[in-house]
Amino acid sequence: MSTVQDYALEQLHWIMRRDPWIREIMRAGGGQLDPLAEQIVAMWHQDDFSALDPEQCTYYERLLGLIAGAAQTIADRRSAIEAAWKSATPPTMAQIQEVADSWRAGEVTVDYDYETMTVTLSFSSVIGIPHDIGNMKAAIERFVPAHLTVYWDFRYLTIAECEAKTLAEIEALEINNFGGGG
Repeated sequence: MSTVQDYALEQLHWIMRRDPWIREIMRAGGGQLDPLAEQIVAMWHQDDFSALDPEQCTYYERLLGLIAGAAQTIADRRSAIEAAWKSATPPTMAQIQEVADSWRAGEVTVDYDYETMTVTLSFSSVIGIPHDIGNMKAAIERFVPAHLTVYWDFRYLTIAECEAKTLAEIEALEINNFGGGG
C-alpha cells in the first residue's frame, strides 16, 4: 500500500475501508499521488536553503514575495530566501539573530535596548556596507515589529588600519569601506 492510499483509507469509515471497489480506487489514486506527496514532504522539510537550485529559488521568491535583482548571485538569492523564510514567524531576539545569521555577508550581532526599544544589527566581520544589503534590510524590517526601531551599525576602516596599509592597498579599496563613503 502507498502512503497516500493508507492516509485516504484511514479517513473513511471502517466498513468502507473493507470494500474492494473503494480499496481499488484508493490504490489507483494513491499510486498516482505518491510522487506528489513525496515532493510536498521534501519541500515541507526543506531547511537547507544553500542547496536550492535557480528554479527552486524562483519558486520560493514567488511564494515569499521577493523580487530577485539581475545583479544577485544564486548565493544572494538563497540568503534572501532563507532570511525571509525565517522571518515568517512571530519574532524573538533569537529569531532575529537567526535571520541575521542566515545572511551570508558576514557575522552580524543583534542587540536590543529595552529603554529605547531599538534593535541594533552590528556587522563585525565585513568592512563597509555589505553588497546586497537591501534584501537583508527588507527581511529584517518585515520581521521586526513595527513599534521597534532598527539601527544598522557597519564597521569601517579606522585611521590606524589605513596607516598600516600601503598606498596600493588603499587605492584598491572601495569607497564604502571608509566612514561617510558611498
